[in-house]
Amino acid sequence: MESADFIHVDDISDPPELTLIHVKGSGSDNVNRGLSVSDYEVVVGQAIKNLRHVDRGLLREKLAANAEGVLQSAVWHNGQRQENREALLAMLDGLGSHLKTKVVVFQPRVRRSVFDNIRDKMANGNLADADVRRMQQLDALLLGARADFLSLGVDFVVIADADVQP
Repeated sequence: MESADFIHVDDISDPPELTLIHVKGSGSDNVNRGLSVSDYEVVVGQAIKNLRHVDRGLLREKLAANAEGVLQSAVWHNGQRQENREALLAMLDGLGSHLKTKVVVFQPRVRRSVFDNIRDKMANGNLADADVRRMQQLDALLLGARADFLSLGVDFVVIADADVQP
């Protein structure tokens, strides 16, 4: 029942920015690992499931409800760990409703070299290749998710190994 793996609030920007960050490990340390659409399905599904927490009020309620839990001090401000969530909750109260919201999905499964190789195959018309078909599935998954987020005014960013942005 998490809101996100990490929550970032930039209260200095105008407008302030709220970012929910979802992270999934690759499950493989093999440098030649291929593209895994199912790994992306898991982390993108988590991001969609928890999209409601881009609402400042709902996020504040969630963080306040768990303020005494095991992660109560898992809060940092300007690089300094905080004793509790009190200042964070007060900041959320003061932000108002005019927020820029963003969801970031981090999935290191695909390596930049693999990604570039598959995109080259696509550009050369090699559409029967299994990697190309997986990339097409991934593109469809990410474009569908992006449409869901953008329909609610939420930016959607995917970060992978070497900052691949499909």
